[in-house]
Amino acid sequence: MEKKRNWEIQYEKYKDATTQARFGELKNKFNSKTITREENDEYQKMKKIMENIPKVDNIKQYMEELETDLEILKEEYQSRRKEQEQGNIDQKISENSARREKLVARLKENQEKIRQSKNDEEVEKLKKENASIEEEFGEIAAEYEELQGKKTAHSQDTTTRETNWSVHNYSTQQLKDKCFEISTMLSKCNMVASNLMKGLSIESVRVKLEGWKDRKFTSKDPLPLTKKERTERQAKAQEQEKTQKIQETNSGAGIKNNADPIQVIHGANPLQQQTPAVVSEFAKAFPRLAKRFPNMENNFIGKVLLAVKKRLPNNKEVEEQGFTSLPTLDLDSDMDNNSNNQKSKREAFKDYVKYDVLVVADKGMEEAKAESIKNRKEKLAKLKESQEEKDR
Repeated sequence: MEKKRNWEIQYEKYKDATTQARFGELKNKFNSKTITREENDEYQKMKKIMENIPKVDNIKQYMEELETDLEILKEEYQSRRKEQEQGNIDQKISENSARREKLVARLKENQEKIRQSKNDEEVEKLKKENASIEEEFGEIAAEYEELQGKKTAHSQDTTTRETNWSVHNYSTQQLKDKCFEISTMLSKCNMVASNLMKGLSIESVRVKLEGWKDRKFTSKDPLPLTKKERTERQAKAQEQEKTQKIQETNSGAGIKNNADPIQVIHGANPLQQQTPAVVSEFAKAFPRLAKRFPNMENNFIGKVLLAVKKRLPNNKEVEEQGFTSLPTLDLDSDMDNNSNNQKSKREAFKDYVKYDVLVVADKGMEEAKAESIKNRKEKLAKLKESQEEKDR
């Protein structure tokens, strides 16, 4: 859960039944003129805040709509960026495929020469070249695996976008600007709600708002974070902090006990001979690749590489039989694409940022909407009238 601001804590307190009951008690005493001076001071302060609670209700509803708009804009912005990145990945995969095909052709050509050659020196030269090709093939395969991983991640992260024309027709830069505009409005909402929860009137808040400067975005993030993103980030930070404290506690306990770290880990005599690690067939064939990509031996590319290794002339049995075929990477292999099973919620972008935050607070969303439409119509009428005067 996202960390609450002070005004939100205060707001929840005043919505609580205990506080409501206390206010009712003080109100009855005030009306019956049995209230003490201290209780009256408490009552007058509570009264101002209680009168503002419906206004803060309106602000909270408005902020929820703004957060929804921000999510829609960010989804559209990020989807466009991912589409661009997807195009770059597809281009790299195509180039990778072309390089792979050239290597396969060279390997086949060399193998045919080895079969026909009776010159030992030439055969050794061709074998060395094949070993070099094999190493290059491994690097290309590793690059291919990385690219396919990125492509799969993009495919799984892509959702079917169902946005209305207003979002669709924004340029990418306009989407970004709009996100910052909403972020600024959310900041204003927090400022207004904070002052309302102090008991200030709408007019007093208006004065403060006139002197309020739009905050400057200083975060390292390219776009303002949505409420969901802030919550996830705070939860992750709390988990990391918790893990760090556990590690520090364990580390301190270890120093106090002066325990032998090897004995603690293995639960045995540190001088006891350890069982040697089993080296896989893939690791023997491709030690460098196995070190860089530990999981490669279990996937399609690793198996292809191992098959290639076995069929090359440095394998005696294959050498006697002669080279017949070489497995190739299937660039068109089916991937587990979840994008067809994912559908985004149908969200309607309303551009709530155009509303006057104080009108929202004082009169509610519907009244703010009506006033916003009225103001836009008046503005358009003035522009039309001004244009007609110029045309005369």
